[in-house]
Amino acid sequence: MEDSNGFRIVSLRVPVEDKFLATIAPDLGAIQLNLMQRYTSGPRRGVLYTTNNIQYETTRRIVARNRSLQPAMLWIDSPVDVVSRLDSAYVGPNGTVDDVRPVLAVFNARPSQ
Repeated sequence: MEDSNGFRIVSLRVPVEDKFLATIAPDLGAIQLNLMQRYTSGPRRGVLYTTNNIQYETTRRIVARNRSLQPAMLWIDSPVDVVSRLDSAYVGPNGTVDDVRPVLAVFNARPSQ
């Protein structure tokens, strides 16, 4: 954000594990994060996702536990499945940084929520 002294950047680190996912957005049902890495060649370990002519493969799934979709408010309140792309920065064990690495968030919800 910008203020009178220039730009301020807020950085927050939170371990994103199944227990953390279970605590967010109670109006959503199941939540799953698919962590990706660049796919170069060879046998695939997961689903391929292409963006900006770069292929990524799923390397890890984080699934929220004990989540269920809330009951329908009306007969027309059917579940909606959603896939949303989030961009993340990845710091490898050796300190190398991948500035933009996609994370696919998969969840379901009801239109009334």
